[in-house]
Amino acid sequence: MGRIFTLFLVIASAAIFLFAPIVQEFNVFGDLGSKKLAFSLYLFGFVKLAGGYVTSYRGGVAVHLSEKKAVLLPYSGMNEERKKFKIFRSFRLISLETSTETGADYFAGAAVTYAALKGYLALKGAQNKSELKLYLTDGDALKVSVRVVAYFQIAVLLALFVRFLIKTAIRRIKEIWKKEKSTV
Repeated sequence: MGRIFTLFLVIASAAIFLFAPIVQEFNVFGDLGSKKLAFSLYLFGFVKLAGGYVTSYRGGVAVHLSEKKAVLLPYSGMNEERKKFKIFRSFRLISLETSTETGADYFAGAAVTYAALKGYLALKGAQNKSELKLYLTDGDALKVSVRVVAYFQIAVLLALFVRFLIKTAIRRIKEIWKKEKSTV
């Protein structure tokens, strides 16, 4: 009887580990005046995973993860880097909060962006999960604050990882076959 109970506990623990939602919170604050974009990523809302700020330089953007560590991303390679982030499709939105302060100079663009975002969220059925605010202020300021809370499951990430391994193996096999055909 004890072995059956232990087996049940192991299976139940594995199911909880694989299918329980893991909640992440991503915060972004951008200020056009200082030309910086600050960000932070939290697990379950209180365990900080990453944080820093993004600045631009002549050939691209620099992601500063600490005072001494920065990752330089050139504009020329961003399209290839974007393709690596397909994993974010496995995340499910819990809530989205945005707040924008803008002057008259940027108001038209901000209003069009907000309208498009509201339309997109309505199509995705996430309009009730979102809160979008747009404030008109004096001057030519443009400040944006975004808070995204999403969840994912380990099982989905494992499935994506297995899919990646299979695609990589198939690609390598095809490359080997091409080399063999070209040498024959």
